[in-house]
Amino acid sequence: MKPNWVIGLIAAFVVFTVIACICEMRYIGEGDVSKLQQLLQPDFPDYKIPILGQIAAFVTVAWDYVQVLWDMFWWDYPFFEGSWSLVRYILFIPLSIGAVVALVLATFRGVSSG
Repeated sequence: MKPNWVIGLIAAFVVFTVIACICEMRYIGEGDVSKLQQLLQPDFPDYKIPILGQIAAFVTVAWDYVQVLWDMFWWDYPFFEGSWSLVRYILFIPLSIGAVVALVLATFRGVSSG
């Protein structure tokens, strides 16, 4: 899979997140605004145990990134409702499934498809 496709999907995620925030009249800096803010400013937990706390914080932040990636590939935006949900199901979700399959195959094969 070409890296351009992954970059394009992430760029579309950022653009659609900004559009969704504008539609909902919510902006970055107002608490838990969007998954984009969660991706840019992860919430590092403060654990008291030095080594185990760092491992737990890493796992927590990694899990947050996995959740953001899941939301990115699921295309769940407020403007894809009603008849526009067909665009989401026909165009965007198959595109995401193809990207995930290509990433998994590239991971197991160890080479890029591009």
